[in-house]
Amino acid sequence: MSSLKLGTKIVLSIGSIVFICMLGLLMIVVYNVDKEQTHISERLLSAVADESVEIIRNDINSAYMTLASIQASLEDIVSSGNTKSHQDMLESQLKAMIDGNISGMYAYIYIKDSSYKNENIINPKNRLSNGEFMILTHDKNPDKVGGIEMLSADMAILEFGSVKKALATGKPSIGEPRYVNIAKQGERLGFAINVPLKSKSGQIIGLTGVFIDLSTISGAILDDKLSAFQNDYRMVLSQDGTIAIHPDKTMLGNSFQDKSTHTSANAIIEAITKQEGGLFDYTTYKGINTMAELKVFEVGINTGIFWSILAVAPKDSVYASLYRLETVVIISICISLLLIVLAIFLYIRINVLSRIHNISEHLFAFFACLRHETDRCPAPLKPKANDELGAMAIAINKGIENVQNSLEQDSALVSESLDVINHTREGYADKRITLSGSNPQLNTLKDSVNQLLDLLSSAVGNDLPELNRVFDSFVKLDFSTEVKDAKGRVEVVANMLG
Repeated sequence: MSSLKLGTKIVLSIGSIVFICMLGLLMIVVYNVDKEQTHISERLLSAVADESVEIIRNDINSAYMTLASIQASLEDIVSSGNTKSHQDMLESQLKAMIDGNISGMYAYIYIKDSSYKNENIINPKNRLSNGEFMILTHDKNPDKVGGIEMLSADMAILEFGSVKKALATGKPSIGEPRYVNIAKQGERLGFAINVPLKSKSGQIIGLTGVFIDLSTISGAILDDKLSAFQNDYRMVLSQDGTIAIHPDKTMLGNSFQDKSTHTSANAIIEAITKQEGGLFDYTTYKGINTMAELKVFEVGINTGIFWSILAVAPKDSVYASLYRLETVVIISICISLLLIVLAIFLYIRINVLSRIHNISEHLFAFFACLRHETDRCPAPLKPKANDELGAMAIAINKGIENVQNSLEQDSALVSESLDVINHTREGYADKRITLSGSNPQLNTLKDSVNQLLDLLSSAVGNDLPELNRVFDSFVKLDFSTEVKDAKGRVEVVANMLG
């Protein structure tokens, strides 16, 4: 750094300061934008999760309500007897219920009352292999009116965990998502909602239920209309953590805990257990870092059964705008820094360094003049501006002018001193050095020379050639001559001898 030129040092120093300031500004901007982006993302994901919850809740609750709406009438029909008309009314009630339910694909009525067994069952399709009564219907077009077909009763329905629970507890039940094959129509992932049927004495005489194929709900949940970020998705979990809805079909029906092996899933699992929602950092089973908004909600009405939904968005998508902003800001900083450094460089080069160079060249020329390397001193500088460098140029001009005047004064003193000395060398001591210089030492020398001349004048005389003429006459024994205008001691004595 010490070997660099002044302009380079200034540019590097200012450039470094500007860079540090811009870097600090970038960090502040990124921090605040990141904070705001996280807040916005949380609100967006929360809104998506809330909307997804409403979709699921509406579908499940509507199925639950339609079941509850026919519960009393079914109980009345079963309790009033078992004739063909009673069984026909049960079929009619079930068909009407499933046809009005947009989510249910299968609906069933199971009666375990002894009057509804074996030969008392009019329609053979409604007779289970154990001789019990079950009406099973299939809605081929759940979203349209009609399309209801009667299926043969299937013992697989009685194996549903939710069916067993409803019959055991006498309370409505909502099952966990499972792959089931009803009436040999192929495996479907779904769950059952069941409402128990009771006699007037309160004994459980059967139940009615609906099986919801999750593929009918997942279309709305996974629809791109709910997407807030690129490559985001929604995931629905049942109460036991079974994955009910997921864009990756290989995940369906599996346990979320088993499939999510990353430690980040532990916080989500714990929150689900506590029935708490929130925003979580979540690394998916594919190793993708995401943000996941968790919502826990009750399915059915006062069932105490809670499902969860995760609105998942990759962080790369969430912070894509932030990354773009960072790139733009960094490029802007680089361009701005380059322009600032270039502007500073040109300004310093044109308005500072060139003037400093002129001042230095002027000083070097003046020093050369002082060293008598040239007989011409530089002309005065012309200030380009009334700034510090301009003031410096004026001060230098004034200083050089003073030095030049001093040199001229000293030169005049030296010149006069040489004249007086040369005059004295010719034998005359009547002249004195009258000029003064700016150099105190020269003035002291002048005073010493003048004192010496005064001593010579008083002790000997002012006209040595005249004194020598008289002495030459004395040598020839001619004592008739004398020193004219004798003043010095030697001159006066010489005249006394003559």
